[in-house]
Amino acid sequence: QGEATMIVLEDILNAIEDKKCEDVVAINTEGRNPFADYIIIGSASNERQLEAVAQALEDLLFRKENIDIRRDGKPESGWIVIEAENFIIHILTKEKREEFKLEEIA
Repeated sequence: QGEATMIVLEDILNAIEDKKCEDVVAINTEGRNPFADYIIIGSASNERQLEAVAQALEDLLFRKENIDIRRDGKPESGWIVIEAENFIIHILTKEKREEFKLEEIA
């Protein structure tokens, strides 16, 4: 993995943690997933925090890193996914994370 990828990964993790997400994990899927080198998962306490984290990631990735992003999901659903180059980022409420157990299938 390139140095640029690792720098962006660190920036993503910092942005998520700055918004007080819990249980943040970054799973290296390089060579196992044709869509992303990393799947990042974090838990938000509520819908407002979910939106704040998603907005912070959009600001970071699009404005600072100049990376095209695709966002799916709404805070009311309890799950927002952001796709950005080598990264797929899942921010979920704790309840949705327990329900879907993404770490087990990543």
